[in-house]
Amino acid sequence: MDSPTGPEPAKQRFLERRKEIWADLLRLTACLVWLPWVFLKRPEAVSLWVPMLAIPVISVFAIAAARFDVLPRQRRIVVALADVFLLVLITWNLGSQTSPVLLFYVIAVVATTMVSAPTVGLIVTLALAFSYGTVLVLEAEGIIATAPMARPGLGPNETSGGRPFAFITVTMAVFTAYAFLSWARRRLERSAERERELRLAEQAAQGRALELQRQLEMAQRMESLGRLAGGVAHDFNNLLTVIHGAFAFGLQEAGDNADLREALDDGRSASRRAANLVQQLLAFSRRQPTRPQVLDPAELLGTTRRMLQRVLSETMRLEVDLEKGLGPVKIDPTQLEQVLINLAVNARDAMPKGGTLFLTGRNLPLSKEECESRPGLAPGPFVELVVRDTGCGMDEATLRRAFEPFFTTKPQGRGTGLGLSTAFGIAQQNGGWLDLTSRAGEGTTARLLLPRAAGEVIRLEPEPVASHRGKETVLLVEDEDALRKMARRALEQSGYTVLEAATGELALEVAAAFDHAIDVVVTDLVMPGITGRVLVEKLRQKRAALRVLYVSGHSPDAMDPGGLVSEGAEFLPKPFEPDQLAARVRRLLDQPAMAGPQAMDAARPAPQAASKA
Repeated sequence: MDSPTGPEPAKQRFLERRKEIWADLLRLTACLVWLPWVFLKRPEAVSLWVPMLAIPVISVFAIAAARFDVLPRQRRIVVALADVFLLVLITWNLGSQTSPVLLFYVIAVVATTMVSAPTVGLIVTLALAFSYGTVLVLEAEGIIATAPMARPGLGPNETSGGRPFAFITVTMAVFTAYAFLSWARRRLERSAERERELRLAEQAAQGRALELQRQLEMAQRMESLGRLAGGVAHDFNNLLTVIHGAFAFGLQEAGDNADLREALDDGRSASRRAANLVQQLLAFSRRQPTRPQVLDPAELLGTTRRMLQRVLSETMRLEVDLEKGLGPVKIDPTQLEQVLINLAVNARDAMPKGGTLFLTGRNLPLSKEECESRPGLAPGPFVELVVRDTGCGMDEATLRRAFEPFFTTKPQGRGTGLGLSTAFGIAQQNGGWLDLTSRAGEGTTARLLLPRAAGEVIRLEPEPVASHRGKETVLLVEDEDALRKMARRALEQSGYTVLEAATGELALEVAAAFDHAIDVVVTDLVMPGITGRVLVEKLRQKRAALRVLYVSGHSPDAMDPGGLVSEGAEFLPKPFEPDQLAARVRRLLDQPAMAGPQAMDAARPAPQAASKA
């Protein structure tokens, strides 16, 4: 919509001035037509020449004033009053001469009604009709002399029959002209208003189309990067797993060598940052392995508040205000923590001199109209979490690119440019949305919208710390030699007996040659030849109670279209630490065992998942 000083009001003023010029030209033309008639017919009627000559002068003045926009507020009132005064003088001189009076009156009404308010036009029309009737009555009563333009020798009572006819004719003509112009003006104004509304709607549609085009381009870029991230994640995570293990084992062997331990710690921190970068890529491209659950966001924010406070500096305050009865949402708790931490880190960097981070939450129903600007959202109840800072904010150009992957305004080495894009990807992955508003110097507000979930809320309880040592037998299947060696060492250090194989075919041979029980198989999902899923199905034909731990650099969704890892099995994403592998094996072994047909049924995908595949 145009502002009060924008192009629409300026164009409107130009059109109004053009109408004024046309109306004054009409008055000027009428005067120029009648002036020769007056001079030729009644050259002695000097009292008529003055108002007749004054009207063209007023018309020229009005044209010039409209052209240069002089006296914009008082111009039409001055011209209307001058018209009435001069036309009363002309009427006084013309008397019952109907034709010239009628012409001048109609032209005056047309000119005034075209460019003035309807009330002004009505007042001018009434004034002219009243003045003409007054002149006729005064003539008929002999109070004034017969008008100079009347026929010579006309007695005061000789035209008494013609005067009512003249009055009725003039009055009907001027009121008809006023009524017609008022009706036409209203129609034109309504048409102009509809045209303006259509133009504004077209502009809004064009703006919406540009916004949708921008969102589509961003979605396509994110999808392309997501495919790229998913393609390289498996191999990259294999390498990072080996690197994690190497640093962990190196720290075990470093002993009291402080310099060596410091170097190994730096290397392990760098490898963990690299792993986090891969996870952010997968998260923003919706390929990150997740375990969504129905949780109370207020409870999670209570446990995360201390972490958020640590993210901020000592010069920053954190204020939390959550609505009572905040509805549950279904999301992986780790993902929600990741979004909040990413937003808090951005807020911290935007407030180098200190400030306040406001975190609020409320229940918010979204209508169909509100969801139209957020592709993929369905109307219904939502939970809104708002993170607002008092930092430097962003200008419009920066705000438009804020969600682009790898776009950052931070100095080199201070950020990857994936914080907001990751948060946006997580929001969309869970059926929600992330809005961002900001102005330079006024801070930034991030609104995370998540659909309210139904179901029993799962309480977030810390996992008990337990020993991950054991004496069971583990069949380890991994085609990457370095990674397999690292995993074997980690398991053997925890006391397990490890049988290893580089392929699924070799794993079947090892299992067939081993006469004792195999308690758990740790296998990669993606391998040349027999895949991990096929391997497990073949092994469970003879070892029905076999427990399974799948590992992969891909998400389980990428491997299983139904998004299902069979019961009796767990999934450990790469990269992982040696202790994580041993702890996950221990947890799997401590679960109640399944035997016989139940284990066989658990190994198979659910019917829905199979149909989807």
